[in-house]
Amino acid sequence: MEQISKEEIEFAKFASGVFAEWGFQNLTRVMTKAMTHKQYIHEMLLLVLAQFQGDAEKCWRFLRYALDDSTYNDCVEYVAFVHQQAS
Repeated sequence: MEQISKEEIEFAKFASGVFAEWGFQNLTRVMTKAMTHKQYIHEMLLLVLAQFQGDAEKCWRFLRYALDDSTYNDCVEYVAFVHQQAS
């Protein structure tokens, strides 16, 4: 039997709790056009960064764990866009 890491347990708890509730509330806002998809991605990244205390590598591992490929790629593209704008 494969051993589950402490990080996987931490990710599962966050993904099924605060992150899931946040996602549900804010996806509803995106669908009703009360929030743009770009705002959704931005705020999601801030939530994850706060949860993992700015540990970027851990944040990316979590996002890979918790998101589908499309949403993960949207996050990557958004961060690249913001980084380019800051240059």
